[in-house]
Amino acid sequence: MIAEKHGANEYITQEDLDFGLHYAAFGGHLDIVQLFLEQGANMNAHCGKWDSAMHAAVNGGHMNVMEFFVSNGANVDSQPAFFMCFPEQGTHYYLNYLLDRGMSIDVLDEQHGTALHEAITNNNFTLFDLLLERGADVNALSENLGTPLQTACVRLDKYDWREEDSEMRQNLRKPRKLYYIEKLLDCGADPSIRGGKYDTALQAACSTTTAWKMGVPIKAVQLLIEHGADVNAQGGHWGSALHAAAASNSKEKVEMIKLLLDNGAKVDQKGDSTWGTPLHVACHEGTLEAVRFLVDRGADVNDEGGRFGTPILAAAARVEYQDPPKLPILTFLMNKGANINHQGGEYGSVLQAHFHDYVDDIESFLFALKHCADVNSNGGEYGTALIAGCAYPHSLGKECVRLLLDHGADVNVQSDEYGTALVAACLPHDYKDTKMVQWLLEYGIDVNAQGSKHGTALSAACSWNYSEAAELLLNHGANIHLQDCAAWYSATHEIATRDDFGTHESDSSGDAVILELLLDRGIDINHEHAEYGTALHAMMTAEQAGPNWLEGINLLLKHHINPNIMNERLGSALHIACAIKHEAIHADFDYNCSGCKSINASSSKAAYLLEQYPNIDVNAQGGTFGTALQAAAYSGQTLSVRLLLDRKASVNIRDGKYHTALNGAVISGHWNIAKILLVAGAIPDCQLQEEPDEAWLQTVLVEDGRGAVERYRKFWEVELEKKRGEGASNS
Repeated sequence: MIAEKHGANEYITQEDLDFGLHYAAFGGHLDIVQLFLEQGANMNAHCGKWDSAMHAAVNGGHMNVMEFFVSNGANVDSQPAFFMCFPEQGTHYYLNYLLDRGMSIDVLDEQHGTALHEAITNNNFTLFDLLLERGADVNALSENLGTPLQTACVRLDKYDWREEDSEMRQNLRKPRKLYYIEKLLDCGADPSIRGGKYDTALQAACSTTTAWKMGVPIKAVQLLIEHGADVNAQGGHWGSALHAAAASNSKEKVEMIKLLLDNGAKVDQKGDSTWGTPLHVACHEGTLEAVRFLVDRGADVNDEGGRFGTPILAAAARVEYQDPPKLPILTFLMNKGANINHQGGEYGSVLQAHFHDYVDDIESFLFALKHCADVNSNGGEYGTALIAGCAYPHSLGKECVRLLLDHGADVNVQSDEYGTALVAACLPHDYKDTKMVQWLLEYGIDVNAQGSKHGTALSAACSWNYSEAAELLLNHGANIHLQDCAAWYSATHEIATRDDFGTHESDSSGDAVILELLLDRGIDINHEHAEYGTALHAMMTAEQAGPNWLEGINLLLKHHINPNIMNERLGSALHIACAIKHEAIHADFDYNCSGCKSINASSSKAAYLLEQYPNIDVNAQGGTFGTALQAAAYSGQTLSVRLLLDRKASVNIRDGKYHTALNGAVISGHWNIAKILLVAGAIPDCQLQEEPDEAWLQTVLVEDGRGAVERYRKFWEVELEKKRGEGASNS
């Protein structure tokens, strides 16, 4: 307000006032809070990182400001719930104060449930007891967490050092985790209520996988069953309580499985579309002991269902680091009559399922290869085992690919997702090794096969700077012009999207090698991709103008790429460069990106283009923003705006999303740029229209928020008043 009075900013909006109130409240400045309210700030308005002004006061730990807001009618049940931002010191005081002034004790936070849920989640038993004393609903249902009882059961999997410390344990009458469950049940908690991730409290209790000791979870399960929990209730993450119990890697979990079965759980009950039967879960997630126990109790080893198809396919897809490894479970299931040649499920076959994770278990793979009748079994996510192996050639995976080829794998089979094995082999991996590519070519694979979302093998190789594979493919006849020269676009897009700041020098050198390869084979430097434009368009989308980007852009300049080519959707390369926002490209680099220190960092690409191309058309029209000047004004590129104006960019071209460059600056709140444009002769809308275009402002509201519309209206009001004042003085 002081700034506005002295002319520093004549365009202050309602949103500005509300934001200012939030910052004053967070800082505990009661006098400034009162000043903002006197000027019209809304203390219940939600905007910014603290939601409302009262949330800001609570987050800042300023009880006096919170009391002031409450006494002036602030909404004490505002979302998110205030208990989510209570400071650690004084939580009970804040809670009692707000409860005494009408806050609902069961107010539900969308993400964290009620205060009772939160007390259990944070293991705050003092607050837990206080809430129960004040009448908190023990059956309050949260969409994310279920009931407080379910939250307490989820806590069984949380490590609590106080229960492991011998001295602390002596001071606890019972394990704290069990205390929550017993107390809730004593207060009337209903274990049959459905909801939350695990659907029931029983499934949540059975989902413990990392508990140091299973004694407490087993006691919790017994308690829930005694209080009427349905052991066959279906739903939730695992499908049922028995599915959840079968998922643990703890050998002690067999006791929990036995407890459930002894109390009527059905051994072959189906879960959801993910898990099939409990045996499927045990084979993929659990222990050999759990698998044996379920089979001994009648589980069908060939039951079909869930994402894996049959239990043996689920076992084949176990991750490498699990104990036990795959082979003992595969062997056990085979001995019990499991069909290792079954086709179906997410991975199609036992062989293909092995590539779900790192294939370090070569013995298991050899076992499967020995017993599987068809290495070309088709289906599943990858299509064939060969395509799966080429898509994920980790460690011994490469050796497995060679084994498949030697056993007659068909190299030209295609899958919907990956195309051929050659495309899969050329996709990004953890390391670059052309042996698989060479093998596939030697076995007669079609180097120009097209299909899948990845296009051709050459395009796949170019997409991650795999120059060795690209050269090998080109030497074997790869066609650079397929799919609208997709390989050329992939190569330029790779450089544009490479993270220079997170890349080791040894990994990033020679990024332009593939571009040189393609140019040497006759690619048109000015080829315009129907969707992505030219290579120069692609390069301008780079987040950082680092050394890799500079190497690529200089190569394009060396080969005389045309900067004025207009793409219908994107405009020119200059339009793209001018549309880059500072906060967007540097948000993740506040601690290690020197570019963040420069207010003109986002203008670097536009400045480079203007420097390299003195005759570039700065008034070319097209793309989202219509002109480069509008793009720069909206994006806050002050340097680019000045450079464009120096090149005689027209300030009053009406085109693009915001109609004029001046509107772009106003809507995005870049008042310094708005003033630069006004000095350069920009004409405000209020001098061209009788009323604001309400239909257009509605689209601005949807895309840019209420603050953008408020800024436009305020600018209209101020500039119209100036015009009237000038007219009066002239008369």
